[in-house]
Amino acid sequence: MNLIDAATQLGPWWERFGRGERPLPLPAEGLDFPLLGEVRRKFGLADAETCIVLILALVETSARSRLTLEDFAQIFPGQCDARLLMPGAPLRRWRLIELAPNRFHELPLAVRRLALNERLLAHLLGEDTPDERLDALLDFSKPLPILTPAQLQCAQAVQHSWREVNDFRAFRPIALRGNDPAALRAIAWEAARLAGWHMVELRADCLPEPVEERRECLRLWQVEALLESRALYLDATALSENHLGYLRDWASNAGGPVITGWRDDAPLPARFLQFLAPRTNALDRAQLISVVLDGRAPDDPSFAGRLAEQFDLGAASVYELCSEQASGNAATLWRAFRERSRPRLGPLVQPLESKLGWEDLILPSEQLELLQEAVAQVRQRARVHFEWGFAAKSARGLNLTALFSGPSGTGKTMAAEVMANDLDLDLLRVDLSAVVSKYIGETEKNLGEIFRAAEMGGAILLFDEADALFGPRSKVTDSRDRHANIEVSYLLQRLESFRGLAVLTTNFKENLDQAFLRRIRFHIEFPFPDRAIRTRLWRAAFPSATPLGEIDFERLSRLSLTGGNIRNIALNSAFQAARENTAVRMEHIVNSARSEFRKSEKPIPEGELRKLLDVAAP
Repeated sequence: MNLIDAATQLGPWWERFGRGERPLPLPAEGLDFPLLGEVRRKFGLADAETCIVLILALVETSARSRLTLEDFAQIFPGQCDARLLMPGAPLRRWRLIELAPNRFHELPLAVRRLALNERLLAHLLGEDTPDERLDALLDFSKPLPILTPAQLQCAQAVQHSWREVNDFRAFRPIALRGNDPAALRAIAWEAARLAGWHMVELRADCLPEPVEERRECLRLWQVEALLESRALYLDATALSENHLGYLRDWASNAGGPVITGWRDDAPLPARFLQFLAPRTNALDRAQLISVVLDGRAPDDPSFAGRLAEQFDLGAASVYELCSEQASGNAATLWRAFRERSRPRLGPLVQPLESKLGWEDLILPSEQLELLQEAVAQVRQRARVHFEWGFAAKSARGLNLTALFSGPSGTGKTMAAEVMANDLDLDLLRVDLSAVVSKYIGETEKNLGEIFRAAEMGGAILLFDEADALFGPRSKVTDSRDRHANIEVSYLLQRLESFRGLAVLTTNFKENLDQAFLRRIRFHIEFPFPDRAIRTRLWRAAFPSATPLGEIDFERLSRLSLTGGNIRNIALNSAFQAARENTAVRMEHIVNSARSEFRKSEKPIPEGELRKLLDVAAP
């Protein structure tokens, strides 16, 4: 029943009211109008207050002139007086009625005309559309109801915390902590559903700047929440500091069921009731992948486990991506998961993109075998850690860290690129100039963000020139030493708990803290290339499309150079030949080699270079 039906049911009473009969009995007695009963219960209205609401609503819909409190005192003598319009009384506190403006401050309260709140009138008419002033602030879209068993238990715990609360103003705001915004929203919606509330999200970044406007929006929301049994969700995971202040203020004063989503490291006001949202773990993801694909899974039975272990996505993202990939193609799914989880870290890291394969990496067989073993361990982590139970036994010692040591230019960074390309993973080189800070705690904060993002995105971390960051701890003589030692200790702990592949490169392994060496799974020495390797490096230095003259690669291998030096010489000689519009000749290579030795501050082997020119002479 809505208001129109109630007017019909009142029948004779409403006719007497229209004829101006005074006094009259309270019309709400015996009236079968559930919406009015809910309003009375939710806002704590007395009989007379409930009747004022009903009569004002009927007046609004019948186009009659508005009434005053004095009119109501005549209609219901002894029931209505000025106390009903005091600021603390329900009608005024919730602004269920509005007083006509008192422009000249001459009219007493009793003779000012009364009007019903428009939103309340719409509710009594059976409409559930929020006040238009809230349109820009509210989002009614529902998240995917995809929750892991542990997350469902969290939603039940939140709902249980509301069970004993009867007063709208007695609800404590709830803080859900976690690093998966989609999971936080899904848990909040499920908690509201279980409790019988209709969840809606507030766009905190759209709240008005002026304080009075925000307070008015808050009052409008409080009426909306009570009328339609709405709960509120506020996402604090990606707000500016200014909007976080608005959110905290709103959540603390809104009343009713309010859930806020926060990153797990964010500081919270003391009044918030905190719940930790469980992460979607690799086992949850693997099971969900298998269920959603349902027979469309790739032939490789271990694929779901490898995909789930590599990319730390929430259940909603896993469901969405698997549903979109109708074919269940392994390569397409892998790329979709990689793209969705790709970390965005700005200046802290430099993504390295490469198309290099194992055939481009020219190293002794021992080093190649170790690199391929490291890649194989990345691929088999899901099986060993979870199917074979190593992760259940202990979370420590499961990190995969590789140390590449050797002279500059021997292929350490290139090897990391080849591994990333083979594994089809992002390679992120840590920019030490952006990470290391003179401010206490800032370096650890930056490193924490890098490790966390790399874990979620399944990326490989590359610490080039690692001895600059992983150097040995020293004896403490001042605060700077103490701070430096704290940084190294933090790195030790974080590296050990890192779930991805971290590659450290250094020219001087003796400069690393010994504690790091104990945590290294693979230590691969990149030796200075011998003549056989150098010959292969020279042959591989020039792409097949490069026009070459008579080049004696065997003779070139006598030059004591690393692969990096050889690549530089090949590139510079190609530019010289291009400028002269000729094929690359030995004299171009000799000129470039002379410059490379000079740049490296190495003795220039003029005798050997002249022999190369003699060989090249016709």
